[in-house]
Amino acid sequence: MLTFSGLTDGSSPAAIIVSLEQFEAVVTTAITTASKATISLQVIDNALTQVNLQRATYGAVMNRLE
Repeated sequence: MLTFSGLTDGSSPAAIIVSLEQFEAVVTTAITTASKATISLQVIDNALTQVNLQRATYGAVMNRLE
């Protein structure tokens, strides 16, 4: 789950929350500075990497079943 907050008035997001239910990890990072925004992007990148790894695993299983 990827949640943005602070977007209702058209301003920059105040926070990004990334949650991977399988890993039971929730990370909340305010993006009020450039360094915090970089950290948020790294968290999102790591989450997407985990999703891609899971998809690759499922794809390999599906190929073996065919």
